[in-house]
Amino acid sequence: MSNKKIEKLTPEQEALISVYKSKWENIRLSTQRIDRKKAESAVKDAYAMVGLPIPQITFCDSPDAACNWLSNHLSFQKIKNWENNQDTSSLNNLLFYHIVEKLQNPLFEQIDSKVYEQFGDIIYCAQGGGEPFNSQLYKHLLNKIESRVSENSQFPEEYRYLESQINDSFQPENHLWAAMFDFGFSVSGHSNFKKDWKIFQSLVQECGWIIEDSDFCVICDRPTKLLLDNQQRLHAEAEPAIEYADGFSVYAYHGVRLPEKYSKLPPTEWEAKWLLEEDDLEVRELLIEIIGYEGIKKELQAVELDSSQGYTLLAIGIKNNVEPIYLLKMTDNNTRKIDIKRLSVNVKSVQEAIFLTKSSIFRAVAKF
Repeated sequence: MSNKKIEKLTPEQEALISVYKSKWENIRLSTQRIDRKKAESAVKDAYAMVGLPIPQITFCDSPDAACNWLSNHLSFQKIKNWENNQDTSSLNNLLFYHIVEKLQNPLFEQIDSKVYEQFGDIIYCAQGGGEPFNSQLYKHLLNKIESRVSENSQFPEEYRYLESQINDSFQPENHLWAAMFDFGFSVSGHSNFKKDWKIFQSLVQECGWIIEDSDFCVICDRPTKLLLDNQQRLHAEAEPAIEYADGFSVYAYHGVRLPEKYSKLPPTEWEAKWLLEEDDLEVRELLIEIIGYEGIKKELQAVELDSSQGYTLLAIGIKNNVEPIYLLKMTDNNTRKIDIKRLSVNVKSVQEAIFLTKSSIFRAVAKF
């Protein structure tokens, strides 16, 4: 290893950034079934490295199945230990502080901070800015847990416990740290932490989600289907965007999770009347965007309340005995492009709607 601090990347080194990023993106977005022997070995090595005894290791086909397993093995004492913070041996936390920092610190000492600007995309993703689908998967999973727990739970704190376990789980698809370390160590020639780096690589390469504790570890398999748009958001039309071997799946359209009513229909068959029934604001926004102003106006008989200076204030649902939805439509006279903003309160005039919109109280729902 050279003692000289790297202050600038060579053109050859810069060209390698995309190579390492692609390598680890392919690994973290893989839909191949895990090799259970290799996954178990990786987890055992990680437990041994942080000084913990090897726990009971269980395999599940999906994060949802893992949550079911946790619920079935939950005890009053486990809940109390968790509430009292007695179970502090989270593998995920120990991994971050024991491995990631151990690997990161010497790397940062060897490479000048100015160099990181040249491969900031990797750092951005490694610090959570590049999550492709976990936020949608996480929300969908929590919704299922909440529904299941509300019907069957024996413990008042079960939902919070499961939420905490999912939140703290080791999720390899988020770990572009691996890309940064792989690139950084190749550039710096640093090899003092080769064993720790190998363990971290194995966890990312060989496992799906890992939900762990001092006395158990649940290793989830990878999804069998994963469809993303060009911004790496879950996206598919009339089919699951992500699906696991046990049938657990999420339907999503450009990152917006879809309820069952819309999920199996192509967007061309979505109906404007769903706007009057839908409580989820994000889904409402998507319906407005996909169906469009003319479709909404025609199908729901939108009422024009006011018009001024290129703006039109509309209300839908007034004749349907439901809480009306108010829309502010603006037409660009140069491009004829329509911009629709949804307002969440009753407004009486275009001027009032414009004021509220420009004061950033409301955000644009859709532009088309």
